[in-house]
Amino acid sequence: MKSNYLQCKRILLKNGVFLNNNRLPKIKEDDLSFLKSLIETKKIKPIIDRNYSFDQMAKAHEYVDTGRKKGNVTITVNVTT
Repeated sequence: MKSNYLQCKRILLKNGVFLNNNRLPKIKEDDLSFLKSLIETKKIKPIIDRNYSFDQMAKAHEYVDTGRKKGNVTITVNVTT
C-alpha cells in the first residue's frame, strides 16, 4: 500500500518534503545526480525496510502484500560479465 501525503505529514520534519513517485515523469541523469547529492549530504534519507536477493523475489512480494512494510523493499541484482 502506498502512503499519501496526509498519512506521512505527521512524521515529516518541520521543513521536510514529501516525494510521491507515483506520477513522476521520466527521470533524467541530472535528476538522479541531484537526488544522490541530497542523500550523500543527508538532506534526505531513504527508508529501506528490507532487502532481498533476486532469488528471493517471490518472498519480497509476499512481504509487501502483507501490508506491514514501513519503507521501501529493495531487490539486489548481481550482474556478472
